[in-house]
Amino acid sequence: MLSRDARGPEKKDALGAARRHVVRLLAKRAMTRAGVIASVRRRGLGEDDAARVAAELEKRGLIDDRAYAAAYVRGLLARKPAGRALLMAKLRQRGIEGTVARAAVESALKERDAGEDALELATRRLRVIGSTVDRAAAARRVYGLLARRGFEAEVCGEAVRKAMKGWEGGYC
Repeated sequence: MLSRDARGPEKKDALGAARRHVVRLLAKRAMTRAGVIASVRRRGLGEDDAARVAAELEKRGLIDDRAYAAAYVRGLLARKPAGRALLMAKLRQRGIEGTVARAAVESALKERDAGEDALELATRRLRVIGSTVDRAAAARRVYGLLARRGFEAEVCGEAVRKAMKGWEGGYC
């Protein structure tokens, strides 16, 4: 492992090895700038060297946080509806900068109706819950699910109200 103060040919070799390592990783899957920096840091290089490797790969077009964020959000929404808060949190976990994350989430959600997405999820959950619990417990469980999925409070409440209208102790 190299310290922060490594100099000369050893440092060049370490930087080259780290760069090659990251390029191999990128050949398998996309990574964020933060992910690249973390990977290089795990190889023993300092923060400055890791940032230098990331900047070089970004300049060459091998890492692009905007494209990564957009694709990641589209993938999440394709699997299961989610609200703005959850999507933002997931992107922050991956080291995506706030403005980039906001732009990706806004772009992905602009053609979606949060109320319809929440209602779809609430209806599905009520089918799973069935008649195993009373009406109030079912409503609390569904509301909690929607809140954990990142929907705003008003959207959660409205979706629960609409979904519960059609729920007859197990039939939606």
